[in-house]
Amino acid sequence: MLSSFFVIIACLSPNETIKSGEWSIGNAKTSIDSCNINKYRNLKRMIPANFKIAKTTPNSFYAKDKLCIINNYAFTCEPLFTISPALRGAAKMRVKTIMNGRIKSSSFMKLNFGITIESCQGFGCFFINKVLDFPCLANVEAEGKI
Repeated sequence: MLSSFFVIIACLSPNETIKSGEWSIGNAKTSIDSCNINKYRNLKRMIPANFKIAKTTPNSFYAKDKLCIINNYAFTCEPLFTISPALRGAAKMRVKTIMNGRIKSSSFMKLNFGITIESCQGFGCFFINKVLDFPCLANVEAEGKI
């Protein structure tokens, strides 16, 4: 009896680009939480539910307005800085998020969101500083698809 086994790997060809448009993010899970942030705030809620990809080339794309560079199907985007309110607005945390990952096909990618809570401002930070050290590092893994 003769049998054959085929493995199909979904990848981009060297000149193919990922699809432009609205990508959804799913299957998010926390992989690193150095300060136990999940105890106080759901890290999965600190990443977007979707993002728009535009201006795609074989070597780069834009996720929202951030440039992402592709190298051997892996990519890294420019950092995004946001202010996240805490304690009903009594504190504001400066958050840096870097999206990176691996492109699996023109319509699917594995994502990593490196989240750094850099600092805290406001009178509520007195309480936050008792439970969190800054900078505070976390990572959320997810999947992106269009």
